[in-house]
Amino acid sequence: MVAQAGPARSRRASDGQGRWRWIAGGGLALAVVAGLFYGIWRLAPASAPGYLFGTPNMTAEAGYCLAVARASQAMTRGKVTAGMTGFIDEQATFWLRRLRDRGGDLATHIAAGEAALGRDLARGVVTDSQHLATATKQCGYRAVELGHRFRAFQ
Repeated sequence: MVAQAGPARSRRASDGQGRWRWIAGGGLALAVVAGLFYGIWRLAPASAPGYLFGTPNMTAEAGYCLAVARASQAMTRGKVTAGMTGFIDEQATFWLRRLRDRGGDLATHIAAGEAALGRDLARGVVTDSQHLATATKQCGYRAVELGHRFRAFQ
């Protein structure tokens, strides 16, 4: 007589247990992703507190960044790519518009920004071109933080 085996058993868990494993696994994966998102959000560098270059307010910052853009225009004209020239030109336009929006005497704010840039350049800690390159980058980042999108990079 041939012995018959009992019903074939699957190594897979029953449907009820498998479903709960998928739900628990999905919940765990979601928790890990949420934790990573939160950690990156908390560790991401935020904009620096205050204003750039030790300026006391938004108007002074805009005047300084306009002075940087104008000095960069003069220093780089014909020496850099069209994209970089467009970036610097857009910065000058952005900061001039920002100064106009702040109100007050435009000439006074522009002169104050140029005087502050002149003082920083006169310190001689780095060369003028190094300071202007760094300041151009920082003013560009600030413009992006304030909502500007540079067409030169699109």
